[in-house]
Amino acid sequence: MLVLRLELEMKKAVVVFSGGIDSISMCTYLKEKYELYGISFLYGQKANQEIKKQKRLQKFLS
Repeated sequence: MLVLRLELEMKKAVVVFSGGIDSISMCTYLKEKYELYGISFLYGQKANQEIKKQKRLQKFLS
């Protein structure tokens, strides 16, 4: 069986993150390979802790 690996030349990525452990882990991993742009959403629920974490993660990614 022949398996071909295609490596794309994309160096930028947009990530949706909540500030939770999954988002932080994935962004930490991806930061080594891509220039990341993070987005998040406010959807009317109390998310003060998430917002604080998102801001810290955004500074880390910069």
